[in-house]
Amino acid sequence: MLKKQLKNYMFDVQTDERFSNVKGIGSLAQTMVDCKKHMTYPLVYLLIKLILPVATF
Repeated sequence: MLKKQLKNYMFDVQTDERFSNVKGIGSLAQTMVDCKKHMTYPLVYLLIKLILPVATF
């Protein structure tokens, strides 16, 4: 399921202009919430939330 969501997410984000100024994983997570994509791709968002504390440490 995650693999399918990742594939769709990558296409969706690459074609969405709102993601063009994302700088880093924290900004990615915030933009996902702002665009409501965290509800469309819950597994991708969970993965980002799990990586976020490690990436900002």
